[in-house]
This record gives sequence, C-alpha cells and structure tokens, in this order.
Amino acid sequence: MTKSLLKILGSSVLAQLLGLAIIPFLVKSYNPGQISLLAFFTTFIGISTILLTLKSENQLFQIDLDGDAASYTVFICFYALSVFILCAPIVYFFGDKVTDIGRMMLAVFMLGGLSLSVHNVLLNLLLRFKNTTGYAVSKAVRSVCEFILYLLCIAFILNEKVLVYSGILAYFIAFSYSVRECRVLLGVCGLKKHIAKGRKLFVRLNKNIQFDFLSSLFNVMSINMPIIYFGMAGDVELAGLYFMVTRLLGAPMLLLGQSISAALKGHAFSEKKEKHSVNGSIEYTVKLLLLYFLPGYILIIPAVNYGFPVFFGSEWIGITSMALILLPYFIARFMFNCLSGMVYVIGEFKSNLIFQGVLLLISLISLWLPFFDGFKIQSYSIGLAICYFFYAFYMVRRCKMMDESQS
Repeated sequence: MTKSLLKILGSSVLAQLLGLAIIPFLVKSYNPGQISLLAFFTTFIGISTILLTLKSENQLFQIDLDGDAASYTVFICFYALSVFILCAPIVYFFGDKVTDIGRMMLAVFMLGGLSLSVHNVLLNLLLRFKNTTGYAVSKAVRSVCEFILYLLCIAFILNEKVLVYSGILAYFIAFSYSVRECRVLLGVCGLKKHIAKGRKLFVRLNKNIQFDFLSSLFNVMSINMPIIYFGMAGDVELAGLYFMVTRLLGAPMLLLGQSISAALKGHAFSEKKEKHSVNGSIEYTVKLLLLYFLPGYILIIPAVNYGFPVFFGSEWIGITSMALILLPYFIARFMFNCLSGMVYVIGEFKSNLIFQGVLLLISLISLWLPFFDGFKIQSYSIGLAICYFFYAFYMVRRCKMMDESQS
C-alpha cells in the first residue's frame, strides 16, 4: 500500500503546491467580489458532476471482473453524455431565471461539469485496475493546466469570467488525457456490447447507486452551503472570503484526504478479496493520521493567525478570523475523508446517506435559521466538525466489526 500511496500523494502534493502558488496572484489581481464568481463556478461544477453520473463510478469497487468494470465505465460515460444533452438546453434557456450569472456561462459550466465528471469516472477505473501511476499523472495534468491557464489570465489582466473559462479548459484537457490513459482498459469489446453489459450492471447496483447519489449530493451541498447562502443573501464579498479560505486551507486538506482514501480504497478492496478482511488497511491509515497528519495540522493555527493578515492585506479584511473559525471543520473533514473510501469497500451506503443528510441539515440550520444570527459560520464549523469526527470513529468501528465477524 505504501508504494501506491506515495504515487497518489505525489500528485496531490503537486496539486496543492500549484494551488497554493497561484493564490498570491489571485489575491493581488482580484477582490473578494470578483473571486465570488469563481466560488459560484466551483459550487455549480461540484453539483453538476454528481447529477451527471449519480456518483455511480464509486460502484466500480463492487465489481469483481475486469471486463465488467470496463463495460460499466463505458455505460456511465454514455449516461453522463445523455444527461448533459438533455439538461444543457434547459440550463441555457431557463438558467437566468434563477441566477444573474448569465445563461451562456451556465451552459459552459455544464460543459465543464461533463468534462470533470468523465475525468473522475476514468480516475476511478484506473484505481480499480491498480494503475496508480496513470491515476497520479492524470491528476497532475489537471493541476498543471489549471495553474498555467490561471497564470496567463492574471498576466494579461483578464477579467474573472475568462478566469472561469480557463478552469473549464483545464478540466477538458485533463479529461482528454485520462481517456488516453484508459483507452487500453476500455478496448475489450465494441461500444454497443459495453453499453448493454454496463447497463445490466448499473441496474443490478441501482440500490447502492441511489444511496451514494443522495449521499454525494448532500455532501457537496453542505460543503458549499456558505457560498450558496452568502450568494443568495447578496454578500458576494463573504462568499469570496469563504472560497479563498477553502482554497488555501480546505482544498489542500480535502485533496490530501481524498488521495489517502483512494489508496486505502484500492488496497482494502484487494485485501478484502484475498483475505476477507480490511484490518491491515484500516490500521495503517489510522496510524498514519494520528502520528503524522493530525499533529502537523494543529501547527496551522499560529501560521494562520500571524501569516494571513500580512499575506492578504486590508482588501481581504476578515479572512483571518474566518479561517480560524473554519479550521476545526477542515481538520475533522480531513480525518473523515481519509477513511471515506471504506464506505464503498464494506458497503456502508445506508449509514453514509444518513450521515450526509445530518451534515446537510446542520448546515441549513446553522446558516438559514435566524437563531444563529451573528455567529452563523461558527455554528456551521462546530456542528460539522463534531459530525465528521463521530462518523470517522464509526467507520473504524464498522471495519473492526467486519473483521470480528469473519474470524
């Protein structure tokens, strides 16, 4: 597992470094109000990727035969394209009734969502076939392209709309590269045979997909609820502040947690197949978290307290306090994300749906109800942190119970 983890972490470290390196240029070139458009874009993309694939790619780890996995992947990509063709005209003609972003931009957002959706599906296929090198390179391609294109926008003093379009182009390039990486894995039989076989598997796994789709939708909505709330309330500056904090602190933690989860998911899948146990994988991951990552993240507190005011300056006033408030939530979410891949290995879809529903309920109550006026972000952060810590503990316990029942 260590070798696979290092490859995946390598791509994550590169993505984090490039993501952090671009932030000083974004801060100096755009104000919080302008950055809020990028925040709305990432929120829209996050939701659209789930709607396009129903997060059914996660079920690849429930399929034993390699040929079936390839057919299932082709069907998911075909399904996502079909949903895009149906929904893009609706978004184009009616999107401006819901938001003032503009219907053309919303339609382009959908195209970016399609590219990222298929890219994510193919990344899961690479993990399913234990091609960690292809997985790592595909993720690195996206990070490098995004960095270069953002830098070009800043260098030529282009507006925030062009900045968003450049992000979509980066998704498309990453999608194209992941197709290239997977072409051998998918070239087993004809397209019609792939789709027919994949559809049967999709129907067979439908119950798990329903649970996982709702869980993923609830998750992305709870994560982005402050952006949605501040945007609808007209506080675009606060939406921009929240987005920048998540970009600087939350996104690297999320990316690192997902990378550890990806390595854990692939290794635990193999361990379960061979030994009917996941004990070795879960113990390794928990040890990694408690001994190395958690102590390191605690050191972020003084760095934020003293570094943010100097780094951001007066135009980004309020970002230091928001970062400190959100830090417990980011750390708890990181701990959970490292273990979240086990949901798909041991089949905890129902409990995951309940958990994600609770997260969404907490985010709605803390931000939208008047009881928390004056400390909405505080209640949001503390409520979600407690929930994430509890479910991380629950996942470890469930993995241990699985081993006890097998012995």
